[in-house]
Amino acid sequence: MPFAALATISILCIAAAVTALTASMATDSLATKANQAAKSCFIGDNLPTDAYFASRSRSTRLSQISTRLMTSGVLLLLLGVATLALAAWQHKHTGH
Repeated sequence: MPFAALATISILCIAAAVTALTASMATDSLATKANQAAKSCFIGDNLPTDAYFASRSRSTRLSQISTRLMTSGVLLLLLGVATLALAAWQHKHTGH
């Protein structure tokens, strides 16, 4: 594969990784807000309301999405760096 194609694939992978990691941070922030909102949904000291369970469910769902986004972002970043290294090696040894 030519150097330009490998470099383009690498740049696209790294850009997708940055996007996924940014989305993961935003989703994690929303999950934290949902978790904090759940803490204020009690009657008295120990009686949770329905809003507590809804907020906890939303927090759990958002945390799972955040973890998946973070994992895919890290994998895309590794793939992008490996492809860039391959392109650099190929360019150095073959000149193409």
